[in-house]
Amino acid sequence: MPFPNTTATTGQVVTAAFWNDELKDNFDTAFPDGATSVDWSPVLEGTVTDPTAAVNGQRYRMGAVEDLWARFNFTAGGAGTYFVTLPNAAVGITASASVAGGQIVGTWVGRNNSVPQGNGGFVLLRAAGEIHFNTVGSLFAGSTVPWSWASDDILSFHVRIPIA
Repeated sequence: MPFPNTTATTGQVVTAAFWNDELKDNFDTAFPDGATSVDWSPVLEGTVTDPTAAVNGQRYRMGAVEDLWARFNFTAGGAGTYFVTLPNAAVGITASASVAGGQIVGTWVGRNNSVPQGNGGFVLLRAAGEIHFNTVGSLFAGSTVPWSWASDDILSFHVRIPIA
């Protein structure tokens, strides 16, 4: 089914209301089940001390699958390894607190803005309702891995999990 197509006319003033309606119509056509994306503000935690970071994120659920995106812009790195508690527990997949265990449920990328340099890896299911960030070197991302996280560094991730 094609997206609705509104044709603007010469001289027409395109308002916010016009675009809001147009985008809503297009989204409703793309996702006819009525599922929508909602804002999500997860907390990035540390196993010793929580880092501090501004966050923006989105959640999208379609049936029994949930997609989660988030971006943390650090103000301080905290201590220990990092993890995020999920809004819904994953079902039917293996969780493990081991760096070598747990189901891969997504990817993450980080940027050290003081150098600059980047790193990333897999997002692993740590517990049914918790994820952690495995680095390329098979360590968990945390206050000193893959670098000492500091102000203006960024960690972003995308996760897809089955939920009840």
